[in-house]
Amino acid sequence: MIGILSRIWRQHWREIVLALLVGAITIAPVFIFRISLGSRFQGMHFLPLDDEEFYLTRMQEIVDGHPLIGSMFLWEYKNRPPLLPPTVEFIYVSISKILGVAPVAALIGGKFVWPAILFLLVFALVKQLTAGVKLSMWAAAAGGLLVTLGFDLVDYQRLVALILGAPGQTGGLPLWARPVNPVAGAVGLFSFLNLLWLIIERRRRRLIPVASLFLALMFGSYYFSWGMALAITAVLGLVYLFYRRFAIIKDIFFVVILGVILAAPYWYLVSWARSFPEFAAATTRFALLYTRQPLANNLVTVATLAFAGGLVIYQKWSARQPGEASGGQLTLNTQPWAYWGGAFLVGSLAAFNQQVITGRAVWPFHFVSYSIPLVYLAAVVMLARLGSLRWSKLASSLLAALGVAAVLFSVAMAARFYQVHYQTFVERQPWAELFTWFNQNTPRDSVVLVAPNAFPLDQFITAYTHNNVYLTEPGNVLAPAERFYHNYLTLLRLKEVPAAAMADYLEAHPAEVTSFLSNSIFALQPTKEFPVREEQLEEVKRQLPADYGNFLQQDFISALRQYRLNYLLSRGALSAPLARELGNPPLVKQVGELFVYQM
Repeated sequence: MIGILSRIWRQHWREIVLALLVGAITIAPVFIFRISLGSRFQGMHFLPLDDEEFYLTRMQEIVDGHPLIGSMFLWEYKNRPPLLPPTVEFIYVSISKILGVAPVAALIGGKFVWPAILFLLVFALVKQLTAGVKLSMWAAAAGGLLVTLGFDLVDYQRLVALILGAPGQTGGLPLWARPVNPVAGAVGLFSFLNLLWLIIERRRRRLIPVASLFLALMFGSYYFSWGMALAITAVLGLVYLFYRRFAIIKDIFFVVILGVILAAPYWYLVSWARSFPEFAAATTRFALLYTRQPLANNLVTVATLAFAGGLVIYQKWSARQPGEASGGQLTLNTQPWAYWGGAFLVGSLAAFNQQVITGRAVWPFHFVSYSIPLVYLAAVVMLARLGSLRWSKLASSLLAALGVAAVLFSVAMAARFYQVHYQTFVERQPWAELFTWFNQNTPRDSVVLVAPNAFPLDQFITAYTHNNVYLTEPGNVLAPAERFYHNYLTLLRLKEVPAAAMADYLEAHPAEVTSFLSNSIFALQPTKEFPVREEQLEEVKRQLPADYGNFLQQDFISALRQYRLNYLLSRGALSAPLARELGNPPLVKQVGELFVYQM
């Protein structure tokens, strides 16, 4: 074993060192925060990214005995099929049990492991696409660093603002620091592309089941990864069909079909979910759009044109090189990298616009998570190929500069982001005592009504305790819209909004009303690209004052008891009028300004 590891290190020490660097940069803010607090640290780690509590909640659901995650936040609907089945979450929970640590510890470890693996996969793919080129190592290193650490470099306005020290810049952590997606989807996508290259270009057909397995896992976990994988595969299939390479077409067909078959458990869950009358409405809340509107992507379009121009230059330059096997001709036999690079870009455009054919799209802007890395891949491959023919020193210097820029940019962005959010997580440390109390003193799956003045604790209750919450947005659950409309009426009543002031409240809080009602009842908020359901939303707004007036006429406790309720969490003590409406519940725990009442 030592001999094998020693040989691997000798052959691949460069990429291993860079992968470790990527992982270290991504996980560093968590450890720096922990060390900086010293004895003041009580258990609330520095996890400021979107969806971190969302995925922790999904892991907690598995730990609590709800492995399908039919309803993450609400006690109701636990036994219904999920709209987003767990896959990667099982890996985290399994690791936490094997190591005897909390799921949050496994999640933090993922911040190191996933980006490091992603770097190695991108590195390997670029190496394959630049095989035999003297700048191959430079291109692979630059590609891996750009994808993992330089994702936001394409946002030139943000880059300039950061360099100039413009005020208001909050920075950011690498995209791949998020615990499940899009990083797990990226690992699946680039694993699949590496395997597909080996199957097609190296004729290693025994890898077909492995490629199909990765495709099946993507089917079950993240639409955008398998959507991009199929789009690229389809473009490659058309290329090989044009050249009548039917043996390769057959292999591609087997990869896709076997992937569909291996994903049978996912298709079963989809079929089960479709049997519920709430399915259609729930999928629209899950960001499903019915549209045939095409979408433009300026970056991918420009990159595609630039890549085509690069191919023309490459063909002219290589024709003048006596040692070039291609003789200036870009063919599948001698220059497959050209067709693959083009497939990455054309496939990205196809993924953005598949709704033109199918009439359905799942918030296609998320495809950017993968189209930008694919643009980077095409760029470094083309640069390495051209640099191998002319100006190799300039090309290698440019590739090195891109890699270094990705590292420096990522560190600078993370440092600024850390500074902006540091105090927030210092102030959240007392929350750990509250979560410990809930875990030790409440029955599993108790329901906590988090008052609006205590948001965003609703997200943390489900992530760090074995309890559910009463007020929540849909959260990918097969539930009727009436449940969430009831939530908004409850939220307004907890805010003690008088019936007579309802019209003024709606006018003064347009973002809250639009966000809550759109997400809960009609799905996504209207945008300029997809101005969906605006008329329906306005109709509900007109009806809301009357519905709220009727809700105020009900006994508040009786109205709340329509659904399970065990505790109420408020920031500060309840006002006397609200306490009377709630039956003067007893105070059972106080942590600083946080008050827990038993209902």
